Amino acid sequence: MEPLRIWAGDLPVVNFDDTRDRLSLAPMLKGLLDPRVDEAERVQRYGSLATSYRLVGHDEAEIAVLPRVREATSTEEVRNRVREAERYGLRTLVFGGTDFEPINPFDSVIQLHPGPTRGAQRHGDVLALPFFFTDRTLGTLEPFDSEEVPSVAFCGQGHASALQAAKSLALRVLTKSRNLTDPKVVAPPIRGHVRLRHSALTNLAATEGVRANFVIRDQYRAGASSQEERERTQSEFDSNLCSSTYALCIRGTGNFSARFSEALHFGRIPLFIDTRCVLPHENLVDWQKVCVWLDEKEVLEIGPRLITAHQSRQIEDTHSAETMRGIWEQYLSSDGYFRHLVPTVRSLI
Repeated sequence: MEPLRIWAGDLPVVNFDDTRDRLSLAPMLKGLLDPRVDEAERVQRYGSLATSYRLVGHDEAEIAVLPRVREATSTEEVRNRVREAERYGLRTLVFGGTDFEPINPFDSVIQLHPGPTRGAQRHGDVLALPFFFTDRTLGTLEPFDSEEVPSVAFCGQGHASALQAAKSLALRVLTKSRNLTDPKVVAPPIRGHVRLRHSALTNLAATEGVRANFVIRDQYRAGASSQEERERTQSEFDSNLCSSTYALCIRGTGNFSARFSEALHFGRIPLFIDTRCVLPHENLVDWQKVCVWLDEKEVLEIGPRLITAHQSRQIEDTHSAETMRGIWEQYLSSDGYFRHLVPTVRSLI
């Protein structure tokens, strides 16, 4: 497959030794421009980000790329760069990375974001980004048994104190009210995500015939603030994931579940609650067949639905740990995702 020819206009000055500055770049520009590595190291470090994209002038380009992520670019600069690309007959890839999905006002933009909400954008196209992270299996994939009773892992925020709930509600109401006069982001639902998580966890725990392996927190990452605490909570999270066949995956503040990618990475089957999510490479992967899939309105049925799905699957063949891990490697790892992104983008230009 020929590399996708991209144009980025005037490139920003970037300090690649500064993590924040480096991470603000569009992903493929990191792979193409990093001056700290030679060509052999570039391919080893960046994989398809270096091999599947080629930086060219606008007259050769297939598509333009906003050089920095949306959150690191002013509204005026986004508008100017998109309009310039339009003058050359090019669409523009715009990457975002915060919880809230920016509202895109341009028909020519292809926006990539971790948590798009289906049907929320009136203009352009939207693609979902996976949650990217360093491989944490340490080269060993723990298989799971084809057990009669399905086991479900969850380690994370599943309830909130009254004060936290009030603060979160106030933020959601404020975001919603601002959107009425000057919409900037796709506002989260007023009811929030913790209530939905709590309902799913409660119903699973109460279902006879389901083994619930839950570590329920009242804060994100148990409120970890130091490096030592973050490492400890990460280890607890990973151990919990590996303890079960299924992993409960529900949106957080943003309309996506980082646990979805992490579950597949560890070879676990996502028990996925759909909140009008757009998922990565859904044009290539039938995610409803990969996961146990429920709409958020069906959360009260989650226990019986899991049991039925578990009994109907041949876990060893179609949903083994190796199969789940292979899906992550092929479509959700950085190398796999950006390799498959090339034909997806070409289909939209």
